[in-house]
Amino acid sequence: MLDKTLKLVGEFFSVFFNLIYWLWRSLWRLNRAPVAALLPGQKRAVHTIVTYGVVMLEIVGLWVAASAWAATH
Repeated sequence: MLDKTLKLVGEFFSVFFNLIYWLWRSLWRLNRAPVAALLPGQKRAVHTIVTYGVVMLEIVGLWVAASAWAATH
């Protein structure tokens, strides 16, 4: 019984982290080109830092929106 419970918990975290990774990679790909277009002439490091910030803000925004929706329903 304990074995199956631990396996279930492990599978849950595996699916959860895979979902987060998929979301991160998707948002990264979507934001890379617009950031580069908005910052012409800047180094690639600047594009990477700005893209990182944008993706983090989008993930936090999605989390806040999901939390607000869950709180009202």
